[in-house]
Amino acid sequence: MAFIERSTEGKKIIWSEHSNRYLLMEPHAYDVMMQLIGGVNLGKVIQWFNESYGLPEREGRRYVREVRDMLEKLTTTEPGELSGSCQHAIIDSGRFTETKYYQINDLSIRLDYENDRMKTLIHPKFAHLEADSLKSDTNFFQLYQQDQEWVLMFNGVIKGKWNPDQAGLLIGRFFVELLNLIYRKTDEEWMAVFHASGLSNGEQAILFTGESGSGKTTLSAILMSQGYQLLSDDMVPFDARLQEAFSFPAALSIKDKALDLLLPIYPELKSAGEFYYPAMNKTVRYLKPDESPQHERKSMPCKAIVFVNYQPGSGLKIEKMPKDLAFQQLVPDSWISPLAQNAERFLDWFLAMPCYQLTYSDNDKMVTAINQLFENDLF
Repeated sequence: MAFIERSTEGKKIIWSEHSNRYLLMEPHAYDVMMQLIGGVNLGKVIQWFNESYGLPEREGRRYVREVRDMLEKLTTTEPGELSGSCQHAIIDSGRFTETKYYQINDLSIRLDYENDRMKTLIHPKFAHLEADSLKSDTNFFQLYQQDQEWVLMFNGVIKGKWNPDQAGLLIGRFFVELLNLIYRKTDEEWMAVFHASGLSNGEQAILFTGESGSGKTTLSAILMSQGYQLLSDDMVPFDARLQEAFSFPAALSIKDKALDLLLPIYPELKSAGEFYYPAMNKTVRYLKPDESPQHERKSMPCKAIVFVNYQPGSGLKIEKMPKDLAFQQLVPDSWISPLAQNAERFLDWFLAMPCYQLTYSDNDKMVTAINQLFENDLF
């Protein structure tokens, strides 16, 4: 059973190769787990724990059993999100109601949608890349329903099957397939894909993350208007070998509550179409990324991770964030490679990365703070 462990803030981070799970553990929980992994009898572990920490027998027994349950989850293989990734299929083209074509640099893509609901999941994010004609070396995706499941197929190979309420997983798989096409990579060559926005000054990137509605996309749109390059909104891929952020060409999803603020900066949002996503209970409009020439470098080293929290009336407060809290917020919403060498790279990268908590309501002060962070003048 292979584990990788690191220490931060007096706690232990444990990763299990068997389940690709991460645990952040207090020292006493880690000590219990190590004894259980070493094969010590449960009763003896309980006795040792009670004697070591002076706890009543009932409380010690409960705690040790909780750690044992955590260990069982850590060593239980999770079913993969892909289903039949090596299956080939031929689908009658007549079942698709609409076909869209996209051009990303020299990459031509065709996407066949069986119905409008499926098209709404993907097309609005890439409508700015829509093309009228195709090159002969076109790659094609097909999205259709079979036996109550939504199926994603790429060049005749089924890449996954999901229930309709798992649309987020389907979109994530499509994004990764597209990412692999753009950069001619495979899943194994990515260290992680973070649920975040990435902004660059042309030399370095900053990762902005936070809960849904935290204001990270609005912040990204404002910074983009100030001359920063948007690498990606909502998902930022990191290469395993370089541990650097790569760009992704999806549009920014702008929620209704941000319109009043952003319309003076981006008047095109007024005429942009609205899309309602019932599963997330949100209505958004899409803002295409800046079309200015991209920096020659395909990737950028990350300077910091900033956890964003827009809070009316707060002005601005930015402070260093403890690594254990940052880890607890970053990991659950991210895809991190299940390969041991990439998990180890991620942990070392994360522990070396400065983390900050940004609480703000004043956009001018926010821009000034980010300028200073890029220029090493903040702390």
